[in-house]
Amino acid sequence: MYLDDMIENISESILEEYILKHFMLKKNKIIKGNYDFFIKFLKEEHFITRVICSDKHNKGEVFLEKLLNIFNLNDIDLDTIFKDIKINGSCIFSRISDWEINEMPLYDTTSKNGIIKCLSSNFMYSNKWGYKDTIGPFKIMFYNDKITWFTNINSYNEPQFFAISKNKIYGLYYEHSKLIIYRYLINTLSEINYIDYDDIINQHRSTRFNHKKTVIDLNGYFDKRFFGLGKQFNEESKCKISHIKEINSENGYLKVIIENLSHPHSGFIILDLKGSRIIKSERIKGE
Repeated sequence: MYLDDMIENISESILEEYILKHFMLKKNKIIKGNYDFFIKFLKEEHFITRVICSDKHNKGEVFLEKLLNIFNLNDIDLDTIFKDIKINGSCIFSRISDWEINEMPLYDTTSKNGIIKCLSSNFMYSNKWGYKDTIGPFKIMFYNDKITWFTNINSYNEPQFFAISKNKIYGLYYEHSKLIIYRYLINTLSEINYIDYDDIINQHRSTRFNHKKTVIDLNGYFDKRFFGLGKQFNEESKCKISHIKEINSENGYLKVIIENLSHPHSGFIILDLKGSRIIKSERIKGE
């Protein structure tokens, strides 16, 4: 159950307790029976307003009725105030920057590298009461006009690299000593139908996509010192300890070179993308 659902179904007594604590934390007091104070509260607490403006059948009105009871505003016509809040408090979701177009390499296990087209832009939630919340960037990535990745508000660990093997697209995400392989990305996102780029964002800005993935702990493929902190590591600079330095094809597989920036020294892994496995790993001699 999402947080919005919990708030929608909360009892009136618990909701009142929450609101009183809210004012206490702000070192303020609730003023009951005052319509202007109530509207000011809604303008400042958009999370509450969002529940009232919910599109779910009757949920918003039921929630608003609880609030009116808590604020002692029972003499106000429920339908009238509900319509007023919906008009002024409902958010519009819109793009606020041009689409920026970039290209990323698509690493091919046959050495015939291609291109991933990446579009990115920022969006905003806003309403007539002056509420504004900028979110993004949202990203849409394509290969041959087919979506390979979509970054929205529920996306994590966006691939830093893309690879293709036997017409299947894979994503690679690296974080110190950990590698995530996303499999069959075009198949996962084939459900997205769209007219234009804005249409994709509007339809799927919070969709949770079930990407098939394999997480590999790289510590077991190198000696214990390989991923250790060296003398060149500076905690204050918050720099990366290690990164993927280079990707090449090798005999139908991917050769991924990993560099520890704090020593520095490097090693490589040979990736079998289809099997989501490492078939060879080795520290590069002389480093």
